[in-house]
Amino acid sequence: MALIVYPVTYTSADARSYAFRSELPIRFACPTLPPGFNTNSDSLWNCNLCGSAREFYQPFERGDIIPFQMQLNDNYNNRPFAPNFGIKGLISSSDYLVKLELLDGDGNVLSDVAEDFCENYLVGWSEKVGSFQTWFVNTGLLPNNLKCFSIKITHYKRIAGVPSVEGVYYTEPFRQNDSCRNTVLLQSSYSNTDCNGNFYGFADAYLGTDTIRFYNSIRVWGSVDFVGESEERETNDRGIVLRQTIIKNYKIISGIYPPYYINKVSQTVRGNAVTVDGSEFKEFEFPDKSDENRMFELDLSFNKQCNIDNRSCNF
Repeated sequence: MALIVYPVTYTSADARSYAFRSELPIRFACPTLPPGFNTNSDSLWNCNLCGSAREFYQPFERGDIIPFQMQLNDNYNNRPFAPNFGIKGLISSSDYLVKLELLDGDGNVLSDVAEDFCENYLVGWSEKVGSFQTWFVNTGLLPNNLKCFSIKITHYKRIAGVPSVEGVYYTEPFRQNDSCRNTVLLQSSYSNTDCNGNFYGFADAYLGTDTIRFYNSIRVWGSVDFVGESEERETNDRGIVLRQTIIKNYKIISGIYPPYYINKVSQTVRGNAVTVDGSEFKEFEFPDKSDENRMFELDLSFNKQCNIDNRSCNF
């Protein structure tokens, strides 16, 4: 009988060969904020990180205008319905409700003056939603050597007339597409609000550069592929086509995305006048994720319709 010396030491060539315990990162619960915002700069989208999830950065192309909106409580302005204090910039340089900071990929502050990286910005008020804050990052204003960035948002309130921090939030990280992969730009708007509470109307009162309405704008990997078409027609008793509807079907086979980004894609393609690289399409669909996967494989389907009406008085 062979003598067994305990403890037995195993050196595994393949981790799946033996039962083992792996040290996994803590899975944070996602904060209750609009998709794309976080309360912790270290977790970011990793509140979704678990199992087969992968590292992810939102792609952008140089020159993109990226819209953001929050509806933080205004406990700073004496009259929120007629704001005197807005977002830190040339308009509110020393006293402000919100400060935006442009961060590089390592979290270093590059600027806290909104005009340095924003096309437009405002603190607004609407009877429909109350106070809201909207800004549009112009990536064409970013330093040429800046490939990755995020935005830190510091929200202030007044206590006995003294400014104090109410909350600090972070956007998800963005990374410039400098690869050979294609991206497409999805854009849309809504008549009033969407299911995430974003407000798309004009402000009743505001402090900022302009009253530009909020809209959705998001990039996904891939390209638009034509996959086929269908046709519906109406003819008369002589076989002449009176009306005809041609539906051209398209698809974007994109890649793997975390849940928060799919939520933003869903918000965009459920809006009005949805465009893909400037062309309007309809009836967007994408599949649910599989049960064993924490991320989504985006396979976006949509179509474009052409209606032909040949009816006249002498057909």
